[in-house]
Amino acid sequence: MATSMNPTEPIRTDTLSRGVITALDIRFVLADCTRTAEAIVLRHRCDPIAAHLLSRAVGCATLVSALLTEDERYTLRWNYRGKLSCILADCDADAHVRALITPTSLAELVSSTDDLYGGGGSVTAIKSSATATLNSGSTDAHLLDVADDLAFHFSYSDQVETALSVLTALRPDPDAPIRTCRGLMLQALPGCDLQRLDRLRNRLLAPEPRQLLGAPDAPDDLAARLIELLCQGEESSHAFSIERTAAPQFRCSCSRERMRAALATLSPDERRQALERDGHITMTCRFCNTAHTFSPDDLADLH
Repeated sequence: MATSMNPTEPIRTDTLSRGVITALDIRFVLADCTRTAEAIVLRHRCDPIAAHLLSRAVGCATLVSALLTEDERYTLRWNYRGKLSCILADCDADAHVRALITPTSLAELVSSTDDLYGGGGSVTAIKSSATATLNSGSTDAHLLDVADDLAFHFSYSDQVETALSVLTALRPDPDAPIRTCRGLMLQALPGCDLQRLDRLRNRLLAPEPRQLLGAPDAPDDLAARLIELLCQGEESSHAFSIERTAAPQFRCSCSRERMRAALATLSPDERRQALERDGHITMTCRFCNTAHTFSPDDLADLH
């Protein structure tokens, strides 16, 4: 789908930065993943409620990608008991992000938070490499918010105290539905005074940091300004480092070869029946909605 931007708004590229507040032993990640979230929302043709929720999950995954190295990958899954059934997102160390939401239309299904979340659910996070699962865990999603539930998961399951805020704003343009999607994550490093982290967490909820984080025309030095704002009042806390990492982008790892390999797991009878019924087999990726169609000749050498 083509994206038509409002000519009065600046076109910004997505960015990802990370750093350490040295005196406080706190690391932070700042993500502007507006274009990434929009690309994913457009792929799934989400209604406004689903678009808001899915883009917030994309923000979470983008923040987490800054913690990865080399061939590592995070897979995040939110399951709720309400009309919102599942959000799934994954990312790699290059900030390639993909995500999906079920269902993609929620506006006609829900009239309250209870309808949406059903009172609870679970969050699962799996950190893996190309050859093994490195870490996995699941916690209750009792806070009924994708960012808050993920922060609780890291704090409780991974024992890494975490504060996480993702702000998304929509616009009434079906070709360009995401005005902003930005997030900030704070995590305790060894030696961190958790009371000080908690003070920064509370300041992150205050109007001024939220307005700065969610501003459509955020300054280029947004990370530095946010950290300085959050650290006001903390003694010996003004020294921090910032580095720009890989630019976030939507990228799906599906391919025709992978889809063909999935078909190889079917029995010859199952493939034959599908081919006889339709004359071909079509496999559609749930993450990017790309359809891969295979003819009998394409599958002739499968056993």
